[in-house]
Amino acid sequence: MGSLSDFIEQYLRQMLAAAGTNAIEIQRRELARIFRCSPSQINYVLETRFSNEQGFIIDSRRGGGGYIRIRQIPFDGSLLEFIEEMTEGALSSQEADTLLVRLQDDGSLDEHSAAIIRTVLYRQTETDGGGGDDDCDSEDDMNDVLRAKVLRAILEVMMALNE
Repeated sequence: MGSLSDFIEQYLRQMLAAAGTNAIEIQRRELARIFRCSPSQINYVLETRFSNEQGFIIDSRRGGGGYIRIRQIPFDGSLLEFIEEMTEGALSSQEADTLLVRLQDDGSLDEHSAAIIRTVLYRQTETDGGGGDDDCDSEDDMNDVLRAKVLRAILEVMMALNE
């Protein structure tokens, strides 16, 4: 069974899908009432599951007539440009996963392909945990650069095959 945050996220994503537009507007207090939680729990979900990096813009007004507006950011330009921008330089495992989720949400990547990519990234960039603290930062940085390069290469090949 999922966490409360998972249920709130799923509810909001279903609302976005049902709206037929890239935006929904809700009241924080009403959402907290539906899920029997504090408004701060709603804030947490918005901050962690609907960030700019994940393809969303959140507008919020507090108070009696307050609202939360969630807008999904459409891709600007081509998907290839988006991937190049997102994988430029280094990419943490969390950032890579966020990108894969966004591509899934957009319909550019199916769940099966995303799972394969996650496995490849994990196996190619996971450290063995050896070495001292001085080596750790450098090795993590190298893994982040490698992760970005591998992810970019995989996605470019997949896009070329789908053309």
